[in-house]
Amino acid sequence: MKYYPNLAKKLFPLTEKLFFPKWFGFANFLVDISLIIFYSIKSPRFFKGSKLALTLYFIIKQEIDFENNNNFDAKKIHILRKKNAKWLYRRLTDLGAAFIKVGQFIATREDLVSKEYVAELSTLQDSAPKLSIEVIEQVIEKSLGKTAQELFEYIESESIASASIGQVHRARTKDGNEIVLKVQRPNLDKLFLQDLSIARAMSVFFERYIPWGKNKYWPEICDEFGKVLFEEIDFYQEAVNVERMKLNLCEDHPELIIPKVYWDYVTKEVLALEYEPGSKITDCKAIEKAGRNKLWVSQKIISIFFDQFFKHCFFHADPHPGNIAITKNGKIVLYDFGMTYKIDNKIRDNVKEAIISLVSQNTDGLILSLQKMDLIRPGADLALLKNIIQKTTYKYYGGSKLQELDLETIKEDINKVIAASPLRMPPTLAYVFRTIGIIEGLCRTFDPNFNFIEALKPYTKEWLIQSKSVGILEKLLTKAIDKTGFQGAEGLLEIARIPIKANKLLSQMENGDFSIPIDLKPLQNKIERIEEITQGIAFMLIGIILLAAGAICWQFLNALGLLFTVLSVSIAFTGMVFFLLGIKKIVFH
Repeated sequence: MKYYPNLAKKLFPLTEKLFFPKWFGFANFLVDISLIIFYSIKSPRFFKGSKLALTLYFIIKQEIDFENNNNFDAKKIHILRKKNAKWLYRRLTDLGAAFIKVGQFIATREDLVSKEYVAELSTLQDSAPKLSIEVIEQVIEKSLGKTAQELFEYIESESIASASIGQVHRARTKDGNEIVLKVQRPNLDKLFLQDLSIARAMSVFFERYIPWGKNKYWPEICDEFGKVLFEEIDFYQEAVNVERMKLNLCEDHPELIIPKVYWDYVTKEVLALEYEPGSKITDCKAIEKAGRNKLWVSQKIISIFFDQFFKHCFFHADPHPGNIAITKNGKIVLYDFGMTYKIDNKIRDNVKEAIISLVSQNTDGLILSLQKMDLIRPGADLALLKNIIQKTTYKYYGGSKLQELDLETIKEDINKVIAASPLRMPPTLAYVFRTIGIIEGLCRTFDPNFNFIEALKPYTKEWLIQSKSVGILEKLLTKAIDKTGFQGAEGLLEIARIPIKANKLLSQMENGDFSIPIDLKPLQNKIERIEEITQGIAFMLIGIILLAAGAICWQFLNALGLLFTVLSVSIAFTGMVFFLLGIKKIVFH
């Protein structure tokens, strides 16, 4: 099964189009609240999910209000956050499945996210309730068509790891190969679809009615999250990801190990990989025993992952410390390729430009790159952003800790920026920046003063050489036009740009991004007209139903008193209003 937003919409229709026109906000709010109450009564899991989302909203609001209080006490807010983090951990663990993945998503940046939540939720990465060996064998037999005893010489009853999606066991094939078996938890796709539908319904509600939730792309991010998660629970797709990553990286990085796939034992629910043991990448003693040092590990991790981003446009999207290991002979091993992500050339080039501007401390260029990526809202105060970037960003990525930055001097600007919410995260970039953040945070665990800018310089030099090889000629010809007015130089300038344009066109065709612009405005107008007519018919039907209901109430309840008479007239009047609105939409559009 693949995840499609329409499946979520059908399960919980809160995410469909607004029932009433946008300007009829209160009526839409009543309809959405009614749907939440209805599905909370109908589905116990929906009730738990919606209760979690709403409670979390009030918790966050409480913490913000507490911090903004004049009598702010750091010790008290620490105790409050720790208490709230423990509560959230328990709720996510109780709900399991996709909710644990949400917790993992939160616990990715220790130096930027509240340390109380990170400390509590980071344990979700490596732990989940264990399945018995009998359940594991049942899944294997159902998926592969043979019993575990027929397929394997042995399967260890004790698991190596038990995560929210599957459980991993050591095993040996009949021909003597040492492998690890990753076995999926039963009925996970149905549970994930239900959980993602709940999350999507809540995200739409927050975006519609919570002031700080507007224009945050929450439903779109939820859809993107759903697509990645449904790929993660397809172990056949994970096997393809492993082979692709191995082909992309291992030749250029001989110090990297990506396990071999044993295709005879691969299905949607079962994955067999070569057994490649190693110690957790954050184990400093293991690094020393392997003859390596923390600086070497940081450089290699950045090199491996930046090649994934900028050379292959296909990357491991969950590189937390549990998924990276170091062997006894000093090689790096990558595990768990279920969560991977593909980016197009345009996103890659925009991120490149942003990194070049960051390294060269070109604030205007950095802001322009952020605008190209749609990370800055239209109308945002760019002067405030520029001030904060110049006084904090370069220092932080140059190796300073957050507590070492002089934030007090620009406290007013920071408060204005936070209040205005000028930044946003488009769905297509959510996993890109999440992964970059995990890698940068991982390197800082080796060295709190890790200099991200220095680590990026070799890449920016290479990109600048590539981009300027033709750009230098372009600049010279531009100057020739400006100084001499020689019109023939314009033709030469276009010739100089041909390699850039041709390379861009070929890259787009190669990656399936090439498209021909078509004017769809006339068709769009017709579609909008059809929607208006459809809404009009719906309004007329609602009006007829209400008029009929009013007539029935008048007939049977009129004798019961004035209150029921007024109720009957009100229902009929509302029906007439809907009927007339429908006629207006159809006839007077």
